[in-house]
Amino acid sequence: MGNNLVFHPPDCSYHPKEYEGELLWVPRAEDGYGDADEHMLPCFLLQCSSATHLMIFFHANAEDLGQIYVMLRYFRTFLGVHVLAVEYGGYGLCSGTSSERRLLTDADTVMDFVQQELEVSPENVLVVGRSIGGCPAIHLASTYPVAGLVTMSTFSRIADVVNVGQATSMFLGLVFDRFDNLRRIRSVQCPTLIIHGNEDTVVSVDHAYDLLDECGSDYDGDNGNIAIREGRGHNDLEPKEDVIGPILEVWPDLRSGEQLDLPGVEDMLLYQPKRLAPDVISRLPYSPNWVPHMLP
Repeated sequence: MGNNLVFHPPDCSYHPKEYEGELLWVPRAEDGYGDADEHMLPCFLLQCSSATHLMIFFHANAEDLGQIYVMLRYFRTFLGVHVLAVEYGGYGLCSGTSSERRLLTDADTVMDFVQQELEVSPENVLVVGRSIGGCPAIHLASTYPVAGLVTMSTFSRIADVVNVGQATSMFLGLVFDRFDNLRRIRSVQCPTLIIHGNEDTVVSVDHAYDLLDECGSDYDGDNGNIAIREGRGHNDLEPKEDVIGPILEVWPDLRSGEQLDLPGVEDMLLYQPKRLAPDVISRLPYSPNWVPHMLP
């Protein structure tokens, strides 16, 4: 029940027959989620022909992949990276429900897929998370030797964000020990950028400074950087000015190095599940048999 306080899936904004050549289904049946087709993990993969790095992106709450597609294109174009964006359980075309455990397990599944199937080493991966997406991003950065970590409007601990006045003590007990980004970021050794608006009324800017103070502290590291964006709130960070600009300041050589090819990815992008889970079918924006209109 505590997960209902944290996760707020929107109406599904995209269809499995949309985003041809960019909708990628990542297997996760081996993690105990049942039927392989019904429970695959939908992701968007936007490729850049000159990329030397791959970004794994985790979106915010109350949005799905279809709603952030334009932002993902900005990242690909202006950073010159491949972008792999991950969906959450109960959001978009992803079956089931979300919890902290599932979010982190899916993040590990994606990282394993990146290494084993796309043949990309963690040293060429930049992990980025916005708001609640900072949790799986920080988890990956604390577990794998990635090239870098970026958080956007991310909280230090979920217990400091939940509205105590609206939650019973039972519910608070369920979430207090979860999503502890402050603890996990202490183990992060890679270069880190924390982006936050100074007028954020959902997750106050104090969280950004708390994350900065603890970043890499288990290793006496000085790997944290912070970009406080004047006049910005929780949901109005401007991609080019507030995110891409600061990223390029911390990683000026993001486009340098050997070109990063993704062997076999075109065949992977052609794959379509033979069936969708019932909960996914029930929230599709159009009929399962809908066919996209093809312009002449």
